[in-house]
Amino acid sequence: MSIDRENDKEYMSCVHPRENRYYTISLVVSIILWIIFTIVTFGMGLLYVWFGAFAILIGHAVFIANIKWYGMKITERQFPELYTIVKNTSTRLGLQKIPEVYMYNMNGVFNAFAMQVLSRNFIVLTTTIMDACDGDNKKIEFIIAHEMTHLQRKHTKRQAILAPSRLVPWLGNAYSRACENTCDGVAGKFIMNDKEQAIKSALILPTADKKRADAVNIDAYEEQRKESGGFWMTLVEIGASHPFSFNRVAFLRNIFGDDVPKVSRSFWGTLLSPFFSIQMVIGVYIVIIMVFVAKWYMEASENTVSEQSRMSDYSSPYDRNDSIKNEDGYSGSWDTEYSSENTTPSER
Repeated sequence: MSIDRENDKEYMSCVHPRENRYYTISLVVSIILWIIFTIVTFGMGLLYVWFGAFAILIGHAVFIANIKWYGMKITERQFPELYTIVKNTSTRLGLQKIPEVYMYNMNGVFNAFAMQVLSRNFIVLTTTIMDACDGDNKKIEFIIAHEMTHLQRKHTKRQAILAPSRLVPWLGNAYSRACENTCDGVAGKFIMNDKEQAIKSALILPTADKKRADAVNIDAYEEQRKESGGFWMTLVEIGASHPFSFNRVAFLRNIFGDDVPKVSRSFWGTLLSPFFSIQMVIGVYIVIIMVFVAKWYMEASENTVSEQSRMSDYSSPYDRNDSIKNEDGYSGSWDTEYSSENTTPSER
């Protein structure tokens, strides 16, 4: 069984103070939006959702298959030192099963990420980020622990249910940034418990090189951070899913006991940020789909009601011709009208 770390004070001291709050708000908002989406589209919108979810699942499965084919799985026999890091980190975090970890050449992509396909957990380390660490297992440990914390805190598992809230201005990205800070904090303090190594490991992202990361002047980097409260930088950060690198360093310093002051953000940058984000574009697209489906359904319903009403007026060919009159003004049945048309005047 997985170990519940929510009651572990040492662990919770590494968690971003607003992550759980943002999660609760995001969950409530997402449930409301799912209900609205279902009602407005008369349930038809869920077909798009299920189709999209199935397509994403297939895409993930194909991607994992490519990683297994072209990548290198870290095991007890393959890179045993790295596997020891993976195993110890998994145990420390209380995971029920050790995730599968692969090194994968993504043609220069500098990244590491966690994935969940059904009930299986995966961590992918690109060869580019491994090259940047240059064999420094402390930095690799930080990266692995960061990604494993995403799995341990169910960040990947919650993506589907929380998808609508990601489109809500100021909320979705705020939750995402809090999750990233949490993963840094857990990796740096709970797993490594080494302030200097944690900060240097976090600096791999902006420097992309072990030696450059070790040579960074933290005080000078802090001065750079103080410039991030301007309009344009605020606008960019509010619309970003990941914190600025110097804010990640500041978060790590704070959980280790340093008193790093916050930088005030621009009011107008915060207010206008959603209008410059991809979420706004996606949100508008979804609203258009909802309107289209709702309009189509209402028109189809009106046509159905109209057809049913017309058919009720003419329930049978006999009833339909009861009101037909012959040339003499006699209102007769279909049979009478037919016989009238096929007789001579003398027979009439």
